[in-house]
Amino acid sequence: MDRLDYFAGYAKNIKTPKDLYEAIHKLGPLPRYHTVGVNAKQEDDIHLKEPAVEDANAIYEFVRRIATHLRKAKPELLPLPPTETDPFLGLQTIQEWCIDAEKTTKPADLANSEPAEIEQNAKRIISAILVSIVMILVFELFVYFGPITWLKNHPNSYGIQGSIICLIPCLIFGYFKPRWRNWCWGTAVLAFLVLILSLLGGRSR
Repeated sequence: MDRLDYFAGYAKNIKTPKDLYEAIHKLGPLPRYHTVGVNAKQEDDIHLKEPAVEDANAIYEFVRRIATHLRKAKPELLPLPPTETDPFLGLQTIQEWCIDAEKTTKPADLANSEPAEIEQNAKRIISAILVSIVMILVFELFVYFGPITWLKNHPNSYGIQGSIICLIPCLIFGYFKPRWRNWCWGTAVLAFLVLILSLLGGRSR
């Protein structure tokens, strides 16, 4: 059973109805030999009917067992369709069951993942805010109470401080939130340019 062996290789990794659907799909189109389709003009094909049906029966039985196992592991899945005497039709009904079962499980999966994702995002945002506040406070304390006074006495002191205060949270939020990175770090580049211009402007005076 070449096709059955071929299918068994994929069957090892089947954990969801979607996996089962893809495994059946990778078999390629099975030839459909029905008694009705075999007539006097197709006598040469009669000897192909039995091997094809035998092959399809073995695959259908194997697929049915996997689908039953998935159903037992997840009782919330849709009930399996009735067993078909025609293995070709049976494989098709199992594929349709996989599609319908996947549709019913997706909302539950998303519902389970959404709270965890929201909680993780909230933690990252709170962490970014706290780190930004601490870094800005440390910077300001260093400016006004540190041993180096040139920044406090610089002609563009407020512009330089404002640029750095803007630069700090942009860098930190870009680090904690990869999805915001382009916007945050793009703004950080602008803040850095303002910082350079403020420093150069003070020198020109």
